[in-house]
This record gives sequence, structure tokens and C-alpha cells, in this order.
Amino acid sequence: QKAIDVLEKGLKVFPQEWHLWLQYGNLLSQLGHFEEALAIFDKGLETEPDQPAWFYLNQAIVYFRQSKVDEALSLLQTIDDPEVITEAFSLQLSMLDQVDRHDLILEMAAEELEILPVPETMEEASKLSHICYLIANAAWYEDKEKTEVFHYLRQSIAFDRTNPKTIWLWREAYPEFIPETTGYQLLVQGSFVP
Repeated sequence: QKAIDVLEKGLKVFPQEWHLWLQYGNLLSQLGHFEEALAIFDKGLETEPDQPAWFYLNQAIVYFRQSKVDEALSLLQTIDDPEVITEAFSLQLSMLDQVDRHDLILEMAAEELEILPVPETMEEASKLSHICYLIANAAWYEDKEKTEVFHYLRQSIAFDRTNPKTIWLWREAYPEFIPETTGYQLLVQGSFVP
């Protein structure tokens, strides 16, 4: 409630600040007030923001939370802003993964993966790693050739080698067992600089 009060106070002072409308709508969405959130996003769009795609992306999240999957996916398809397109594509694949439409993930990957911008930051690379994981996961669930699964897993690791989901899928898809395994314990002692 305090957060809502602060946002409402801020919007009274700066009604044209679209970031406040976006944050307000997101907070209402997280609290489950979906219709109110959509109304706030509409008001935010009336301020003619420089990046309206962020509003469309967050409206799509609200639709998905309302189980309106088709509306959410359709809205995400309209996003072509270079700064938001990777996030929108990742969100589409995540939604399809949650509703077990792995076939559609593979279709979309074939059509749209190449139009995504080359990542320039670690955060962007992490998003692309997640996208490649989702495609590899879909290929695995659809019983595609292991070479296809392996291709996307390698891409995911190339973008972010610490992606835990990719590492999990690699173990599941390519299990390796050594019959006579040995466990070792390493104890490190010393002085560490704070």
C-alpha cells in the first residue's frame, strides 16, 4: 500500500512520466488487480511514451496471468522495438513452454530467431541464453534429433555458461555415468582479503 501511495503521489506531480504509469500497472498486476493494471497501462500509453513496447509487453503479462494466452501472444507478436524485441520473444517462448506448446516454440524459433539483435551486455546475453534453452528444451520434448538439441544447448552455453536450466537439460539429455566413481573433498584454508 505504501508503494501504491508513493506512485499515486508521484503521478499527481508528474502525470506525463510514463515510467511511473508502467511501474504502477506492474505493481497492480503483481497484486492480482488485473483489470486495474490494464486501465493504468492504457493511461500510461496516453502520455505517448518514447517506448510504448514496454506497455504492450506488460499488458501481455497481465493477459497471460488471466489465462488469456492467445491475446498475450498476439500482443507480443506486435512488438518490434529493438530494445524490447528480445524480451518479448523470450516471454512468448516462456508462455508457450508453460502451456506445453513445444511444437510452436520450434516453429517460432525457425522463423524469428535470426531477427534478434546481437547482445551487447551480459543481461542481453543471459536473455538469449534463456531463449536457446527454451528451444533446446522444446526440441528435446518433441523428440527431435539429438544434434538439434545439442546445437541450441551449445548456443545457450555460449551466451551464458552459468545458466542453471541449460546445465540441467544437458545432464538430462546427455547423461554420463562412470561405473567406479570416487568422491573427493577439498578443504581450503587461508586469509582472504575482504
